[in-house]
Amino acid sequence: NRSGRAMAGLSMGGMMTQHVVFAHPELFANAGIFSGGLVISDGERDFGDVLLNRDKFAETFDLLFASCGESEGMLNPIKESAEKIRNAGNPVETFFTEGGHEWKGWRRSLKKDID
Repeated sequence: NRSGRAMAGLSMGGMMTQHVVFAHPELFANAGIFSGGLVISDGERDFGDVLLNRDKFAETFDLLFASCGESEGMLNPIKESAEKIRNAGNPVETFFTEGGHEWKGWRRSLKKDID
């Protein structure tokens, strides 16, 4: 039973979280991507079949969370991906905090209340 199982990571660990969770939906229901991007398609892999499909998304995720610092280069790409995912009718929680690619921001992200 995958219910409640989560994986989260910081920076490259956040990107690996996305790759592992999306490749193994039978194991994980929750993903936390901290400063690791929120990639729909990267030329190597395409996660559009999960992220942009209502039924598949609902089957895959209880929670998808992405965060980063407001001065990170990934800020706009994460916001754009989150908007596309939401426009497809899928809930994705995002949190953007002051600062950059650093521990302070990741700690703030961990403390973020999720509805």
